[in-house]
Amino acid sequence: MPPGASPSAASLSAASVSGASHASRDVPYPFADTDADFERIEFFSVVTSQILGGRFLPSVDHLENRKVEILDCCCGSGAWTTDIACVMPLAHVVGFDIRATRVEHHVPNAEFLVADVNEPLPFDDDTFDIVHSRTVCLAVTNWDDYLRELKRVLKPTGYIHLIEPVIQPISQQDLPLMYDLLIASRFGGTGLNIYAGTGVVDAARVAGLHVCQAQSFPFQLGTLGADSDADRIGSMMLSCMQDSMRALVDELGERAAISPEARRPYYEEVDRYLSEPNREWGIVEYVVACKDSSLQADPSVAVARNGA
Repeated sequence: MPPGASPSAASLSAASVSGASHASRDVPYPFADTDADFERIEFFSVVTSQILGGRFLPSVDHLENRKVEILDCCCGSGAWTTDIACVMPLAHVVGFDIRATRVEHHVPNAEFLVADVNEPLPFDDDTFDIVHSRTVCLAVTNWDDYLRELKRVLKPTGYIHLIEPVIQPISQQDLPLMYDLLIASRFGGTGLNIYAGTGVVDAARVAGLHVCQAQSFPFQLGTLGADSDADRIGSMMLSCMQDSMRALVDELGERAAISPEARRPYYEEVDRYLSEPNREWGIVEYVVACKDSSLQADPSVAVARNGA
C-alpha cells in the first residue's frame, strides 16, 4: 500500500499468517510458543487499549443486580477478566487462553481455563451475557468459525464486544526478502498480512450476527512531533511492530535453516519498512454484535475507562 494510504474494512481479509501453534489448522502460527511470544501479544493488547483511551470496562448499571455470565477470549494476563470481576461481584467471569493464565491477584468470581480459539469452545449453547474479544487476530485462523462459536455460546439477549486492530496490508513489494523467507519456510502463498484484522463488521455479519454499533479509532506508526498522545501511542506501536517482525524473521529463519548471521538483511529490510512515520497506519475497530436484530444497542457500550 502506498505511503499515506489508509486501510478500509472492505479491502481487508483475515490475518492469513496468524494462529496459535495449532496442529489442527491448515494455517500455522509463525511465531514460537514461548514466554516472549506471550508477552509480545500482551503488549500488543496494551497498545490497543491505549488507542482506545484506556481499558474498556462495560457499564454495569443495567446488569449489576443479577448474576451475569461473562466470557473473556484470549485473556492473556487476565487483567481485563479480573477488573470486570471486581467491578461486578455478582458476575461469573471466565477467561481463557491457549496457555495457563498467570494471575497476580485472584478474585473469587473469576475463573481461568486453557482453551483454543480455533477449536469448539468448552461451553454450552446460550451461556454468556457478554463476550469480550480483543486483539485475537494473532490467534484466530478462521474468523467465520470463531465468530460462529461466539454466537453459539452467547445468550439470545447477550452481546459480543469485538475489538481488533486493522493495519495496512504488507505486500511482496513492501518486503520482498520477507516474502522469499515465507516461501522458504513453507508459508508460501499465505501472505504477510500478519496483524491485519478481518474487517470486523463484515466478518460479524457473515457469521450471522447483527451489528448493533461500530466505531473506528485511528492510530499512527512512529512519532510525527505534532501530538504528544498520538506520538506516544505511535512509538508504542512501532516498538510492537519491530519486536514482532524481528521475531517473525527469527522463527521463519529457523524453519528455513537460515543462520542467525545470515538474517541481517531481513532485519534491515524490516527496519527500513518501519522507519517512515505514518499518520494513517491503521485503525482499531470496536464492534458490538448480538444474535437478535430486534435488540437495541448494548447499554454497556457507555463504557467506563481506566488505565490500561
